[in-house]
Amino acid sequence: MTCPRLAAARLALAALLAAGRGAAEPGPPPQPAAAPEEFVPVPPVEGIPGPLFFETPTLTFVPKGTMRVTAGARFLDDVEIPYSGLAGDLWQLGLVRVDVGFGSRVEVRIQGAVQQRLEIDRDASDPRPPTDPTGGTTTDSGDFSILTIAQVMPERGWKPAFGLRVEVKLPNTNQARGIGTNTTDVLLSVPARKRYGKLLLFSDLGVGILTTPRNAQRQTDVLLYGLAAAYEATPRWMLSGELFGRWSSAGGVPGTGNRGGVHVAASWATGPWALGLILSRGFGEGGEKLGATAAVSYGFRVFEKVSK
Repeated sequence: MTCPRLAAARLALAALLAAGRGAAEPGPPPQPAAAPEEFVPVPPVEGIPGPLFFETPTLTFVPKGTMRVTAGARFLDDVEIPYSGLAGDLWQLGLVRVDVGFGSRVEVRIQGAVQQRLEIDRDASDPRPPTDPTGGTTTDSGDFSILTIAQVMPERGWKPAFGLRVEVKLPNTNQARGIGTNTTDVLLSVPARKRYGKLLLFSDLGVGILTTPRNAQRQTDVLLYGLAAAYEATPRWMLSGELFGRWSSAGGVPGTGNRGGVHVAASWATGPWALGLILSRGFGEGGEKLGATAAVSYGFRVFEKVSK
């Protein structure tokens, strides 16, 4: 028969041994505290933003946490619109371009025209259904595009910087009014940029998938091209020019045919403000005999600080 005191002593001894073993075994190492997220001030948006309303991407970005809004107006003389059969002078009022910086080398852009007005030349026009103008002019909104542009390779030595442009054109127009195609188009291209002192050279090469007007089940694949140059004459003045267009071996159908143009421009900047004037000459489908665009641009901070 076991003595009650002896049994209690044995239980106490067993508890002490178990506690000793538990104390001797090391527990899991403490986890390091997560480093706090670093924030840096957003720099001001200053200087020449590059050519305004150019077709060739320039790989010139607004800083992260900032935005640049550009507005303007364009006049195109003696334009022919083949898929509607209309011709005349085209005004594009309320040209808008918004650049939003999402990183040091990434931005999202929205651009388009709030209103377009075609002053119809009856002698040169041959309206085709469903186009049905009732007067001497026809008005419509413009097609808006959403672009993402990113630099994927920086400029190093003799090697130029390379990027990627993805653009989707949305169907915002009414084809019955005879100005816009009211189609969804997708553009993919690889822009490049190289600096030689004050001279900047740009190029763009890619493919466009264009929906055929009046037949959403058909599409035309076209080659996109662009060559541009800009010269920083002074810290405030920039002179620039470009040759751009689209081409397909089959020539496309009305609304997706071969077309291009030449731009010559001058830009002036002070602080966050910039002004630009562009003269243009088109060729191919829908090309203008002469065009002029005036633009004003303003850049500003959206946030005071952003994550590093």
